[in-house]
Amino acid sequence: MSITWSEEERKDAVTDQVTNGIGDNSAESCRECFAGIFTSQKPTEIHSTPDVRNPCTSGFPANRLPRHHPDTFGMVGPARCAGPGQTAKLFDAVPCTATPAKKRGFLKLLASTLQNARRSGLIKDSTANCAIDSTGYEAGHTSSYYGRRCGLKKSRYPKLTTVCDVKSYLYLAAVSDSGPKPDDIEFHRAVREAFRLQPFKRLLADAGYDSEKHHRYLREFLGVVSIIPPTRGRPTQKLPRQKYRRRMATHFPRTTYGKRWHIESSFSQDKRRFGSQISAQTYWSQCRELYLRVLVHNIALIWRFFYLLNRAGRICFVCSNRTT
Repeated sequence: MSITWSEEERKDAVTDQVTNGIGDNSAESCRECFAGIFTSQKPTEIHSTPDVRNPCTSGFPANRLPRHHPDTFGMVGPARCAGPGQTAKLFDAVPCTATPAKKRGFLKLLASTLQNARRSGLIKDSTANCAIDSTGYEAGHTSSYYGRRCGLKKSRYPKLTTVCDVKSYLYLAAVSDSGPKPDDIEFHRAVREAFRLQPFKRLLADAGYDSEKHHRYLREFLGVVSIIPPTRGRPTQKLPRQKYRRRMATHFPRTTYGKRWHIESSFSQDKRRFGSQISAQTYWSQCRELYLRVLVHNIALIWRFFYLLNRAGRICFVCSNRTT
């Protein structure tokens, strides 16, 4: 018995075959045709996430939940790109063309100032005595008198730890932080950076940096003579048990240690010239401003040295970076 199909029934049957994925007119056989229809709206290399994917992409994995989730099932997400040229790329509205700026730019600028100081004769290739200490700054423009009258209490303040050449007052290294906190937290970092930029023979520090590990780091690792009074802690008449602290208690060079006060003079010089307040309010902005003060301090000392020499008629210096 033969079945006669009408024209409308024949069209419905073809539509059902395409929907179910069977027959000659199905989506499986017309893949190239449908892909051309969907991808003709945008370039073949980019498309937004909700659009139809390229037909050559892989399947959709089911395990795409965040980490530490108790369930093993979840929302199905798109698969990652298998490789260049195999899948379409997601559209990025703001493409990143420039590489991110490199860090440690402050050390490069500081090294440049020290190099100019060595060229001019302000410092030599190696420094004899250096001192390390920290100081605090005011994060605002309110005076101390107004603060006492109004009862203002500032719990945090910007703090700068520097390594200074006691002869030229140049800063060899600087580490910015917020206080109050113990001074020896930034000790190793400041000393390591200073020794890399400008080698020195002796380091002078106050009792706030008194520690056996600091002595061992300077003497055994860097080969620098450390001069730190062993008076940290509870006062006692007994000698320290550690090797280097005991040597400081028995053979302390008071004459050489008296040069440590020059770093206090450098702090006073900086605050008298540029003020003791900084205008930045956030932590990272305060750090950047403190680093800029260190650079300006060194540049001011170098140009003052040039001015005195030019006035005496001994040298005519023009700052340049040309190579000879």
